[in-house]
Amino acid sequence: MINRLINEICNALDTGLYLVALDSALTLPDICGGAEYPQDRTGDRYKKWYSNYVKNFDVPTDIVYQLRCSLLHQGDVLPKCKKGIKFRLKTNMFTQSWKIDFCVSSNVTHADGTSEQIYNIDVGFLCTMLCKVAREYYADNKQKFSFLNLEIVDIKDI
Repeated sequence: MINRLINEICNALDTGLYLVALDSALTLPDICGGAEYPQDRTGDRYKKWYSNYVKNFDVPTDIVYQLRCSLLHQGDVLPKCKKGIKFRLKTNMFTQSWKIDFCVSSNVTHADGTSEQIYNIDVGFLCTMLCKVAREYYADNKQKFSFLNLEIVDIKDI
């Protein structure tokens, strides 16, 4: 199931379905975290798995988790629970497999005195990176995924 999901994320990226790819890719730490830390609460296992397995990338664990929560629960990239954080998603077909300004963070102060932290995130690279790490984790830990029972069957095969 994990490999199928990852393949579908890659297909979505290849056809320009960036939100579909990002929504799905942001669930990979949920699924892998469930395998690695089944007793932990969802947010805790997500962050713990991301921190322990997704290394050498510019986006901090809490920021990826905020993006996940905002996008999956609210359909938006402006976190409601974290004032002063804003995500800008960018796409560039050339950065899906290599890093060019994957995540640039900047502080912006507005004329009214309010400020916000803006994270410009390359969707293709984030998706590709999460897929790569999840695929490697799954290959090394297949036995931990016995809780997954999802199967998609073609009706002609029933």
